[in-house]
Amino acid sequence: MRKLNQRKIRWIIREMEKGERSVYRIAKLQNVTSRWVREL
Repeated sequence: MRKLNQRKIRWIIREMEKGERSVYRIAKLQNVTSRWVREL
């Protein structure tokens, strides 16, 4: 598990809005759980 900085959080939100990558894929790339990605 990694602590996310503002830049990473913005990146995750942008990727979620684009909808090109799955929640699971984003979570794997950032080394966090998919639950945490969904929460953002």
